[in-house]
Amino acid sequence: MSAFEPLVAITLAVAFLGAKLTAASVLGSLLIILCTLIQSLPLKRILDLLHLAKH
Repeated sequence: MSAFEPLVAITLAVAFLGAKLTAASVLGSLLIILCTLIQSLPLKRILDLLHLAKH
């Protein structure tokens, strides 16, 4: 869950401090979500997905 702390910080900064979302912050948020999803998959499933991508 600590992987989502930067997302919470960005959300709170936008909501309460009026910070602007930049392309870099949106891209960073998407990368955090993607990496967290990849980490939650079992290793065998990741290897199966990589094997399918090669063919």
